[in-house]
Amino acid sequence: MPTFLATLSYGLALACVFPGFRADSRRGVLLALPILVCLHLPVSGITLLSVLRGALGDLSLATLVFLASLLHGREENRMTSRSRRFQQVSIFLGSLFFLFSFGYSPVDVYAWGYQAAALPLLAGGLALFAWFFGWRTLTVALLLGMAGWRLHWLDSPNLWDYLLDAPLLVSCLVHGLVKRIGAFHRIINR
Repeated sequence: MPTFLATLSYGLALACVFPGFRADSRRGVLLALPILVCLHLPVSGITLLSVLRGALGDLSLATLVFLASLLHGREENRMTSRSRRFQQVSIFLGSLFFLFSFGYSPVDVYAWGYQAAALPLLAGGLALFAWFFGWRTLTVALLLGMAGWRLHWLDSPNLWDYLLDAPLLVSCLVHGLVKRIGAFHRIINR
């Protein structure tokens, strides 16, 4: 299962880079298929998927949900408000998580991911909160992450690895900054 999820995640991530993916989701799916094949072609005895997994690790299930929501939102060639909310929550929680994980706090939040009660209850409460407010992308990401953690879909026993990863945080930050700079540029050029 980890190889299947990694192939799907990295295939969608690489397909998002190409302009054809942004124009039409059907064309994006057709573009993603050769990318999925290329991830498994060996070059000098190693596959591109192995290189990506070695450099970045397995992408979280939340990243997979975010990429799928981008695929769905490309019909109108814009990011949906649900994906935008997911992006904002990911930036906030990811920034806190990585600050705490790097020792800027006496609390080790990464260790919470190994516990059987604290973080799953917190993630479940956040999923209920997100569902109540209609943030479907965030709800699906949290529920899929918790289900994948319980079923051991990835190699990691830590719940954080199913909910959050550095590439997700960096891509949300970059996308948010690009959108803000573009909006600021439009305001100035009026």
